[in-house]
Amino acid sequence: MTITSVALHDGHQNGAEASGAADARRWIEIYSRLVEFKEELLERANGDGANGHHQNGDVLSYEKVDGADLEQLRSRLIHWQRVHSRLAPVDLDDKLGIVTLRGEAVALTRRENQLLSFLLEHPARYFDTRTLASRAWHDPHLASEQVRTYVVRLRRRLRHPERAPARLRAHLRRGPGAGRDRLDSIGCLRPRQHLVIDGDDTLWENNVYFEEAAEEFIDLLDHSTLSRAEVRSVLDDIERANLAVHGYGSAAFGRNLEETFHRLAERHPAAGELDRVRELGRRILAQPMEIRPGVEETLGYLAPRHELTLFTKGHAEEQQLKVDRSGLAGYFARVVVTPEKDEGAYRRLVADNGLEAGQTWMIGNSPRSDVNPALAAGLRAVYIPHPRTWSLEVEELVESDRLVILESFAQLRRLF
Repeated sequence: MTITSVALHDGHQNGAEASGAADARRWIEIYSRLVEFKEELLERANGDGANGHHQNGDVLSYEKVDGADLEQLRSRLIHWQRVHSRLAPVDLDDKLGIVTLRGEAVALTRRENQLLSFLLEHPARYFDTRTLASRAWHDPHLASEQVRTYVVRLRRRLRHPERAPARLRAHLRRGPGAGRDRLDSIGCLRPRQHLVIDGDDTLWENNVYFEEAAEEFIDLLDHSTLSRAEVRSVLDDIERANLAVHGYGSAAFGRNLEETFHRLAERHPAAGELDRVRELGRRILAQPMEIRPGVEETLGYLAPRHELTLFTKGHAEEQQLKVDRSGLAGYFARVVVTPEKDEGAYRRLVADNGLEAGQTWMIGNSPRSDVNPALAAGLRAVYIPHPRTWSLEVEELVESDRLVILESFAQLRRLF
């Protein structure tokens, strides 16, 4: 009994490189399975406590899951993925149907593009012909012989000596499950892309501290006729008017609070009252750094697969302090602080760093600063809503086929 196996290989690799890539693929498969096994144990342990129960009532003891051990396994998996990425880089533009291997571009047909896209999205996985027909082409009625034909065509396309120094190699293996042809996508990597990620309220909590300070300010003002919403509306107007002058950040916010107090207060400020107003702004800097759920784990997953840029706006020194306190800088190839995020800022970011707009994604929570201007500059965008996004950052999303909306930061692992 035989199993048909398909994997990407560099046609111009020397013996040592080919062996290294093959070893990396094997270790990726091993550590992927170990990580999945440990994560499953952890989920079961968290769901059932220290012990689980069979349906017949017998007690089933789960082995203790060591979190440090799981992180070590993930670290080794990332190491081998990096090794393989270096030895056998693959990049696929699924929009244009062009695959680039070792810098050489090859045009693909629609069926070839769909097959390669699916394989790239599922590294270190095995699929039979029926699964490929259903999941790669969404055509469960496609015959096994047709699937094999498309595999052969794709292999020929990638190994053409004048067009690409790579090939899709098929070979026979013996093992469990023999009797059905299986396609081995080990050696396929997801396309490497440029991911630009926002900081405030995307990676870490930010606006919630400004909101708390605004509520305390309204209490301090204690206006006799204006409602809390009306006071807040005046503060918003003052902030909006002063953006070009004061910019963003805690210091600018403190000045805006003071201006609002002078405009609305029904009394002369008592001794120390203005100091209390200013302190509301200064205190924001002392708030604890709270990383948003799923951020660090997801960055650990994305960093070895893609090039990450942290792109945040505001006061340069204050924003850099947040980056330093977050402990997340190591996941990023670069950190860029800009006074404003508009279409021009995104165009400069792309030009200054040699990025390709169509292969660059902006990821953030603000329609005004993260999504709409990025789309206007030709980038793709991922919108991850935050329940406490600053009101001045809220506007209607631009409709675009380059926009993806997710519910959480962790869902980026499914997209990338």
